[in-house]
Amino acid sequence: MIQGNIDKAIADYTNASTIKPEVPEYYNNRGLAYYNSGQIDIALVDFNSALSRNPNYPAAYYNRGVAYFK
Repeated sequence: MIQGNIDKAIADYTNASTIKPEVPEYYNNRGLAYYNSGQIDIALVDFNSALSRNPNYPAAYYNRGVAYFK
C-alpha cells in the first residue's frame, strides 16, 4: 500500500467518525490504517474506541490482539 493512500484513508475515517461517532467500523478501519503505517500505539487507541462503541465486535478484538502481538 502506498503511504499517501494510508494517509488519505486515515483522513476519511476521521471525517466519517466526526459525522457519525457511534459507528465502530470507522475506528476499527482507521486503526488498521494506523497499524499498516507502523503506528501501533495509535491503532490500539482506535481498536479500543471501536470496542467501546460495540463490545461485541469480533474484528476489533482480533485486530487489537494482532497489534498487541506485534
